[in-house]
Amino acid sequence: MAIRAEQHRLQYIRDHQKDFKIIEYAGLHDYLHKKTNITESELGTVIVLPSSFHGSPRYMAQRLQDALAIHNKLGSPDLFITFTCNPTHPDIVKCLAPGQTASDRPDIVARVFRQQQKEFMKDMKDIGIFGNVTGHIMI
Repeated sequence: MAIRAEQHRLQYIRDHQKDFKIIEYAGLHDYLHKKTNITESELGTVIVLPSSFHGSPRYMAQRLQDALAIHNKLGSPDLFITFTCNPTHPDIVKCLAPGQTASDRPDIVARVFRQQQKEFMKDMKDIGIFGNVTGHIMI
């Protein structure tokens, strides 16, 4: 279902390129036309992903710029936390049918992971388990 949802988002982006003001990327079009003339190839359809498309290079670059801005404003981070999922967590295991493993139900694993991630962030920001939080970045 996640792949299908992403396919629909990509199709929407393809169909609505004019709505995203892609005309502002005239330099990109000039570069691509110049490159195709040099390599004697043909230019296909140019589709530009907006920076809001999760996982795209522009999205990641924007997240990096956000992190650098926070670093410049607040200084070096005190903590770097990596959050992983345990596929044998009781919340995951109780939702599986007999004979199923966590890899058979990635939807359940993703839901439990996201729920625990939200709870952890709430504990960090509201309760202050590591002290006062002045800034954070989640990717």
